[in-house]
This record gives sequence, C-alpha cells and structure tokens, in this order.
Amino acid sequence: MSKFISKDDRDTITKLNAILGTDHRVKPYDLNNPDDFYEMVTMITAEFVDIEKYSNQLSEIEEKLDESLEYYHPDRWFKINSGEDEESDTLDQGLFSLRDTILIFDELVVKLRDRCIPLWRTILLDNPVQAQERIFGERLE
Repeated sequence: MSKFISKDDRDTITKLNAILGTDHRVKPYDLNNPDDFYEMVTMITAEFVDIEKYSNQLSEIEEKLDESLEYYHPDRWFKINSGEDEESDTLDQGLFSLRDTILIFDELVVKLRDRCIPLWRTILLDNPVQAQERIFGERLE
C-alpha cells in the first residue's frame, strides 16, 4: 500500500466503494498525523501477515501432495524429484505450477517484510512507549 494514491486509483476505489458499499481509503496517508501513520503501518503489516500465511499454506499443500505422490506413485515420485521424469501430464504440470507459485509467494513475503521492517523500527525505536500504547492498548512494564 502506497502512501500516495493516484487520481485514477482514487476514482477506481471510489467507484468500488459505491458498488460494494465498502469504505476503502481514498485519501493519501499524512505521515505527520500519528493516526494516519499507525493506520498505514497496520495495513502494511496485515498485508504481510496474510501473504505469509498463504505462502505457508501453499507449502503445506505441496508437501501433502508430494507425500501422496510418494505413497501412491513411488516410481513417478522418484522420477519427478530426481529430474528423470519425462512424462508431462496434469499431475506434473500441477506440481510444477504449485512449486512455481510457492516461489512467487516467497518473493512476495520477502518484499513485504522488507517494506515492514523500516516502519516497525521507526515505531519501536523512535517512541517505544507510544508504540506500546498504540499496539497493545497499554504501556508494557
């Protein structure tokens, strides 16, 4: 999520809000306003957490599929995992597509984490007491 929203994006979001009855933000974040800053950090962090969760779920699916393939088709499992598989069927395509998707999501997780870390550092190092109160609703002792 960018702190800047282009006019075209604002128009699109406004139309979406009208159609769906949602209230997605159309106003750019004012980083000098603590409420806006914390809202932006919350949204960026939530996006990171969601994408990381999906990445983990995809990896779990790939692991379960690999186990099933090993159990039901040990010959194919060995050939696929050793690079000797010359067949190209729906199972191969699905497994390789899933693995490619996992790599894409892993890249997304890294990019999102790299966006979050400077923001988290700013919050935790610049004013830790205010951050504690904002994040936890109280000062931690």
